[in-house]
Parts: sequence; structure tokens; C-alpha cells
Amino acid sequence: MEQLHRAISLYQLLSSARRPISKGQLCDRLECSPSTLKRLIAVLRDDCQAPILYDRDANGYHLDSQAGALALPGLWFNESELYALLMAEQLFADVSPGVLAEPLAALKRQVQHLLGPERPDMPSVRVATVARQPVDSAVFGQVMLALKQQRQLQVGYTNAQGQSGERWLSPQQLCWYRDNWYLAAWCHKRAQLLLFMLSRMASASLGESSATAVDGAQVEALFSRSYGIFGGEPIATAELHFAADAAPWVQSVEWHPEQQMQVQADGRIELFLPYSDDRELLRDILRFGRDVEVIAPPELRQRIAHELTATAKKYADG
Repeated sequence: MEQLHRAISLYQLLSSARRPISKGQLCDRLECSPSTLKRLIAVLRDDCQAPILYDRDANGYHLDSQAGALALPGLWFNESELYALLMAEQLFADVSPGVLAEPLAALKRQVQHLLGPERPDMPSVRVATVARQPVDSAVFGQVMLALKQQRQLQVGYTNAQGQSGERWLSPQQLCWYRDNWYLAAWCHKRAQLLLFMLSRMASASLGESSATAVDGAQVEALFSRSYGIFGGEPIATAELHFAADAAPWVQSVEWHPEQQMQVQADGRIELFLPYSDDRELLRDILRFGRDVEVIAPPELRQRIAHELTATAKKYADG
């Protein structure tokens, strides 16, 4: 952390000085050796792009006045915030290996320089993902640019039915959900707000046109009105009854922002969930096996019964 304090002090000295400051004066003011001063200047120049110049005639250092205003936000983070950045970098690397690898590596180098060589690396953090589908780093980069610049995006996309084609999208929001990346975007082909899996994008390129803006409430509704990742207005409400043995895995979970949960005196749980598409809901219900019963609606109860019957038959025939 000492290197961070000295780097901040060096930048403040140079930015407030009206004339070049000699090496000796800087060493005295910073209470450091010439070799330490050299390292601090290198950190500011190389990692923070500070325009530090050496004036031979004045035998001193100064900031290049022609470079314009310089902001060094990284220098104003405290130690906890810098460690949080390192952890965020490692978490993202675990979630999406290879995506934004170069800029994240540059960020990590800058933070480690500011913390100083005397500090150990961040303790290892691991994110365990299940059924993660890889995303092309070039595609991810184009999506991020389109979001930042609010421009339309042309993508080569394969839908869930295996049909491939070109789509023009107006990106609205990126979402990480159950170990996969999704993009909420206005689809110009379908003329509606839809969700697209980044792993199904074979290519992506920025267009010249500005993105069509969608009201933020519509984007929020796409994620929050129905169950799971499948958006749209709810078509029904599932009524689920869980056995008391399943209560620890049910009661503490927020299944949906608009859920209703009732805990019975005997420990059983009644759960009500709105949904527009039952595919994800079916998978979540089935993993509880005999500890859950679908009460309503009838068509959902029949779907579950059909799946369980087909599964039992498969094992019985084996």
C-alpha cells in the first residue's frame, strides 16, 4: 500500500507544480530512494498513461501541459476497493474464460502495481459453473460495444429449433443467468423485445444505425414478470405443494419477485409462481421428485405426470 500512497503523492506534486521538479526534490518530498522514484514514475507512465516528461534544461520532471486534463481514477481507490477489483476480475474470468481477457489482464496489472510488490496476490476464488456454454470473445466484445455506443448489431444466430440466419438487433441489456449470457434486444425481424443467448451467436458486427430505444420498464418486465429466463406476460400461475423435508431448499429461495409462499403448521410449503413458458419451470419441479406436487393449473400437472410416467417406464423397461 506504501507504493499506492507514494504514487498518489507524486502525481499531486507534479500536477500542482508550475515548473519541473528535480529528482532530488521529489525524493526528499516523497521520502524515497531514486530507484523507488523511478519505479513510481514507470507505474504512472506505463499503467496510468500519465504524461510525465523529463526536462533536461531544468533537470526536473513535469506533466505535459499539452496532454490536456488527466484523470487517474485508479489512484483514488482505497485498499479494500482495489482488492475488490482483483476479486471481480477473477470472478469474471471464472465465469467467462477468455472473454475480455486482454483488458481484464491490463486492469489486474494496474491494480497489482498500485498495491505494490510487497502485497501477496489475492487468495484464489473459484466459481463453479454447471452447463456453461462458451461465448466467442469477439462476439462478446461486439455486444459490449453495441451496448456502450447504443448502435444496432448484426448477428448470425441459431435459435432453439436449430434454425440459423441473420438478425438485426438493438441491444438493451446483458444478463448472466444460470451460467450463461443472454442479451435483451429489440429484434427488428420480429419487431419485439426478445432474449438471445450469446453462445448461439456465431458472429456479430456493429451497424451504422443507432439502436432502437426500448422503455426500461419493458426490459425489466422481460426478466421479472414470468418465471425464469423465458420472458413475456404470464399465462398462468403454478401452485406447488412441497413436503416438509424439502422446506430448507424451498423456503430460503426467491423463486420469483412476485411469488407467494405459505408455510403450513406441519412444515409443508405452498408456493405460487407466475409463468409464461413452462420449460424451465418443469425442470425445476422435476428435480424435487416426490417432495413436490403440482396442484394447478391442470395442464402443468398433466405435463409433470407425463414426464414422470415416461421416466418410470424407461427404467421399468431396462
